[in-house]
Amino acid sequence: MPSYSKSATDAISSDLFEEICRTYSKALWAEAYRILGDSASAQDIVQELFIELLLKNNLENIHKTTRGYLFTAVRYKCYRANRKRKIQRDRAEHWFELQIWSEPESSALEQQETIRGIRRAIKSLPIQASKIIHAVFIEGKKRREVAQQMGLSINTVNCHIFSALKRLKREVIALQIGF
Repeated sequence: MPSYSKSATDAISSDLFEEICRTYSKALWAEAYRILGDSASAQDIVQELFIELLLKNNLENIHKTTRGYLFTAVRYKCYRANRKRKIQRDRAEHWFELQIWSEPESSALEQQETIRGIRRAIKSLPIQASKIIHAVFIEGKKRREVAQQMGLSINTVNCHIFSALKRLKREVIALQIGF
């Protein structure tokens, strides 16, 4: 495969851009597909990369070879996409776990008892975990914001949330079985 190196001041000509797209698009798609496991997402990642390259209108970030730059950029985009999917999936799962009580077949009395049980469970958590759960899920604050306010790292906040939700899940399931 050809290697295209240009100085930071050289703009990408349309012929050069088309050649880069033709030369690398299939291989980049294959790499993205290998990481993501989804054809459409892989194609989107490759297209985003080429659009960014075209919008920047230069190859200033390419220090060695175009091929190396493109494959590295695709990998990072895929890793970020996977991380974003995982975060969204985790948030949906946690939200679902906390909303078990809102099932329509539950009577008002059962719902009130479940809500009281969840509140008791949150209060029974360690103080820091309880504050974090309240700030993130009840007040709707971002985890990063909570970490800064409490003087903790974002990873510490995430660990508190994970362990607290695991404990709350067990207690809410125990409440549900009791009915």
